[in-house]
Amino acid sequence: MKRKCNITKCICMILAALMGVLSACAFYDESADDKAAVSSVEDSSVNDINNESWVNSEVISSSVEESYKTVLLENGDFISTDLQNRNLNLSDIKDVVTDDDSITVTIPKFAIIDLDNDGESEVVLWIQINGISDYGFEILRYQEGTVYGYTLPYMAFMNLKTDGTFLFSDGAADFGIGKLKFSESGYIVDRLYYSESKYDSDNELSVQYVANGDTCSEEEFNHIVGSQEEKSNADWYGFTDDNVNSVFENMF
Repeated sequence: MKRKCNITKCICMILAALMGVLSACAFYDESADDKAAVSSVEDSSVNDINNESWVNSEVISSSVEESYKTVLLENGDFISTDLQNRNLNLSDIKDVVTDDDSITVTIPKFAIIDLDNDGESEVVLWIQINGISDYGFEILRYQEGTVYGYTLPYMAFMNLKTDGTFLFSDGAADFGIGKLKFSESGYIVDRLYYSESKYDSDNELSVQYVANGDTCSEEEFNHIVGSQEEKSNADWYGFTDDNVNSVFENMF
């Protein structure tokens, strides 16, 4: 269903644009006395490791846990699908971002979520460059004895929820809700609900709304997006050895 941009669409476009501006302005500010404090444009924070969020956490098998801990705690290798399946470790994580030595790349926090609903959880590492929070993420995924890494830009993986869904944006009127699908060579975003805009021959903007492969009304789409925002945000934890050990221990 294609409709000319009305007042509601314009409001959605303005809000989406504002979200992009806010994302660009988000900065990470860490001190020696408060290493776990991380600011971001998302409404999620680094959690106390002893809170109640573990009630609904996914269970990780012993072999998967050992493989993840080798990467996270022992600087073990994983295969970077973004660097032609090159072996990489977290001390070289800057390589997925840039080869510029003047750029500082850090991992301030992490989450553990079953992103593709296959019964095994992935580790999501939040990447910051030069203290800026909205660069992107490195996702670690265990497959048949090997840990693979996938680098996602921030605008492709925003507002991660506990069910693995997230927001993606290609522009002010082009955004939606997605899930990830993985392979040994990369990933794709399964676009569950989204809007697409284009200009017609009269240079007028029209927007099409899609829900699970079928067109839907603007009102239906807005309701879906509103319901998505009401879902629980992913739990993020300061990336320390103690937190990693405690997180995995609490998942059994």
